[in-house]
Amino acid sequence: MSAPIQPALQAWLDGLGLGQYAAVFAEHDITLELLLRMSDADLEKCGIQSFGHRRRLLEAVREQPAAPAIKPPRAVVAKATVAPPVAAAAQVTAPSAPPAKRGVWGKIMASKFLLVSIGVHLLFGIGATVYVVQQYQANRKLTFKGGPPTSNPSKRAMEHKVSMAKKKNSMSAPAQAKRITTSGLSKVALPEMPALPTATSVTANKMAGMGGVGVGFGPAGGMGGGGMGGGGGGSIPFFGFRNNRGGGALTGYLYDIKQSKDHKPTNMEPGRYQGIVKDFVAKGWDEKAFDPFFKSPKPLYTTQIFIPDMSADEAPKAYDVDRGRNKVEPKMWIALYKGKVTAPVAGKFRFVGFADDILVVRFNGQNVLDAGCQNIAPVPRGGKYVYKEFITEGGRQDFYNGFGSIHGTWFTVEAGTQYDIEVLVGEQPGGYFCAHLLIEQEGVAYKKDPKSDQPRLPIFQLAAGKPGKSQNLPPFAPEGGPIWKGTSPIPPTAVSPLDALKTKPAEAKAQ
Repeated sequence: MSAPIQPALQAWLDGLGLGQYAAVFAEHDITLELLLRMSDADLEKCGIQSFGHRRRLLEAVREQPAAPAIKPPRAVVAKATVAPPVAAAAQVTAPSAPPAKRGVWGKIMASKFLLVSIGVHLLFGIGATVYVVQQYQANRKLTFKGGPPTSNPSKRAMEHKVSMAKKKNSMSAPAQAKRITTSGLSKVALPEMPALPTATSVTANKMAGMGGVGVGFGPAGGMGGGGMGGGGGGSIPFFGFRNNRGGGALTGYLYDIKQSKDHKPTNMEPGRYQGIVKDFVAKGWDEKAFDPFFKSPKPLYTTQIFIPDMSADEAPKAYDVDRGRNKVEPKMWIALYKGKVTAPVAGKFRFVGFADDILVVRFNGQNVLDAGCQNIAPVPRGGKYVYKEFITEGGRQDFYNGFGSIHGTWFTVEAGTQYDIEVLVGEQPGGYFCAHLLIEQEGVAYKKDPKSDQPRLPIFQLAAGKPGKSQNLPPFAPEGGPIWKGTSPIPPTAVSPLDALKTKPAEAKAQ
């Protein structure tokens, strides 16, 4: 007979969303303390066949401190039942000896809080006294206070003339500057004003260890520093721009599954979160499934999905919902990007990518890629590309590369034809998040990565742009690939400050 399930083990596994394995560990007489010392091979021998679930268990084990106390993984707080002590109630404590009596000064010195309180009040009283005395002396210097101005316009004009005359008499006459006069007109040539760039949007995503702050001024010809900066078309923010002035970008909204649209908690749990996302994908990507939940007031517009390994709270920051009434905690959120694209050439393609935790792509009404840690869509995983430069011992890179860049299913496109595309990314437990989406064309010979002999694929892009250097990104083709064309309509956006300045002369003439 197998041992009963430990409540602490069940709660710990529920926090990971893997509560179904509690019975498996109980069947093998594995306690929570023994589980924390198991390896990947031990977990597979116990019957845990899912590679993703084994990796999630091992990652949670690495996050546990060396102290005997067992804490829930990441930000999830497990609900565990603690039995009240029985023996403690039966114990009888022997009466202790009465404390020795203190003198008056001894009692005063023992009351440290009373002494501190008296000192603070004395300082406050001295400061208030000084302030009041200064104000009283300043008021006494005023010998006359004028009343309110008269309502008669003629009298106000007379008072103004008298005041200006007195002021003029009290001031010394300024020295007259020497002047040079000429009877002819001279021509002065002024240099031409430089052309001012039109700012399309600014979305700053800060990330430690990624080369500073990346700020984008548009998908084409923008300014980039650190972050996702680089050559090509300029800086591309991690989650998208605030405006779609160039058109053709994917439009994305952030949903918080933990709260309703009127900011009430939904008491969401990992299992329910996964079920909601799976139902959304299985039932045709109907966005009405997310209507009960909070939605970011404003969208972001992105031309690529290429997000390095970073803190999961960068998504709420990018969507400007990380504070105030619209605050979104960095877990159990999803971001849905939608648009229309046209292939640069006809042929057969497939998406390749990875995300921690969710990355699902639907193209032309068909699910073509499920490349996250969790199986969300019924899409077969046709292998993966593993890049050795990410493999380290016991770090995030080891976990990140353990899954590799997963292959999607092949699909055929015609040049010049519009296709609908939807991309779903999300984070369940919080902590870290990453997502990258590459594109591979059948029959194209891509350059190989020298360390792993795997192809370096181009980023799926709707505008030119290169990310900055980072050890948390997979190798990709630095020269890029054919740029797909976004054909979604340009939504109305707020007028930029520079555009407002340009329209001022026309508005003045109209008036």
